[in-house]
Amino acid sequence: MDIKLLSGALGAEVEGIDLKDSSKENFKVINNLLLEHKVIFF
Repeated sequence: MDIKLLSGALGAEVEGIDLKDSSKENFKVINNLLLEHKVIFF
């Protein structure tokens, strides 16, 4: 999973992840990104 922050505190891009086969650890990372950056793109 690659994470690219977009603009300051708003927005992050997540690449290299298959959401249908995601683990609980990946879910935690994605959830924390959403809480911190408010918007995430895949």
